[in-house]
Amino acid sequence: MNFNSTFNIWSWNQFANVLYFESPAGVGFSPAGPSETTYNDIITTQDNYYALLSFFTGFPELLQNQFWVSGESYAGIYVPFLAAYIDDQNKLSTVPYINLQGVLVGNGVASYDNNLFTQVDFFYGHYFIPDDLYYKFYQDCGRSLSSPSCNDDLEKIDNLTAQLNPYDIYRYCFTTDNSNSKNGWLFNQWIPTLSNDLKESINIPKDRLRGSDVPCLFTAGLQQYLNKLEVKQALHVDPKTTFAICNLTINENYVRTPEGSIAKYKQLMNGNYKILIYSGDTDAAVPYTSTIDWIENLNLGVKEAWRPYYIKDQVIGFVTEYNGLTFATVKGVGHQVPAWKRQEGYLLVKTFIDGKPLPKKNSKLNKKTEEVISL
Repeated sequence: MNFNSTFNIWSWNQFANVLYFESPAGVGFSPAGPSETTYNDIITTQDNYYALLSFFTGFPELLQNQFWVSGESYAGIYVPFLAAYIDDQNKLSTVPYINLQGVLVGNGVASYDNNLFTQVDFFYGHYFIPDDLYYKFYQDCGRSLSSPSCNDDLEKIDNLTAQLNPYDIYRYCFTTDNSNSKNGWLFNQWIPTLSNDLKESINIPKDRLRGSDVPCLFTAGLQQYLNKLEVKQALHVDPKTTFAICNLTINENYVRTPEGSIAKYKQLMNGNYKILIYSGDTDAAVPYTSTIDWIENLNLGVKEAWRPYYIKDQVIGFVTEYNGLTFATVKGVGHQVPAWKRQEGYLLVKTFIDGKPLPKKNSKLNKKTEEVISL
């Protein structure tokens, strides 16, 4: 197979040094010791922190640089957990001080409270389920999630949304033998919004939670590319290691923190760290409706009201500045903003790190296109 590539002019390493972590240890190319059989958010946080210390031991001159923690999806847990742990360790005199500035999380999990309802709200808001079923769901499931009538409603909603790409509802859905689109995505194991406890309480059949491929995403090319010998050599990884898009053993044995990461965000806000939460608004896996729900439940108060932001004369998303946290959407894209809306993701992240407001219509910041192309 031949692989063609093009230079990404909107890559983040044009304005920052970028260090990538595979979490938890054992996924991707990252090695895990034979004794590592327990996987949870605390262990992952500690592993990430000590890996970070190891990096700075090799490059101590970078300790003076501003440091930001960023990630997407389940990194809505990983990122604030790691940042809060860095904050804790920075208060000690026995470890190197990491110049933490803040966090950036895209389409990230944070709380499992009310997510079933906000996810159904997302589907209904796009007219993917009919009025009568939507109102019946709220009536039945509002009384009892474990009732037969609630389970029947959820089964119907799952079937109606089964043909959608959960990571971008308007994007093409690739299917494989191991990832059958006839099974709904609402309770699929790859959708991180719903807690395992909730899935068990509403009696989701175990065979609905299986599948070795991420739903609807074409990953075969990526796996073939990363398993090429020359690619492994360029990345300085063990050539005997086989890259797989998912590690099912870790996925099935990973224990989530039931309360999510809300307390970690509160700690970071108390420490005056900068926080950007952004959502591609066509993502059904971690929909913006769920993100808005947990943010508004914090009762932060609004510093700057909801408004659109632009590239030239085009609206590319909407932003609200809360006291202690910025929330922005990116219009017309799903779960992977930096991959699928590169210019928009570049603008969003760089302006936040630079401490500038997202551009209004015809703002000077919108000239970034010419600046980057001329590099």
